[in-house]
Amino acid sequence: MQPGVQTAKAGTIVAAAGKNGGLHVEQITITKEIDARGSFCPGPLMELIRNVRMAQVGDVLAVISGDEGSKKDIPAWVAKAGQEFLGMEPALGATRFIMKKIK
Repeated sequence: MQPGVQTAKAGTIVAAAGKNGGLHVEQITITKEIDARGSFCPGPLMELIRNVRMAQVGDVLAVISGDEGSKKDIPAWVAKAGQEFLGMEPALGATRFIMKKIK
């Protein structure tokens, strides 16, 4: 694990996302949250990949990153890996990226 990267179990959040102009609200339980705020590219993405490999299908993972490159890199990798990107939101002066392992 890189310096400044911490992992911890997380709780339940309520996510709201627009779908075809409508509002979609659901409760999501985050299985694991990775705090990568002290890490720079490609650290947050590499921590996410490592944790996805250890996760079970159906697990919801979140990574908190202050690195601007993560806003492009993480959603792109999740799509390329065939996983489900659930969204991103501001968190603790950074951005929280949330994804679900589907295979």
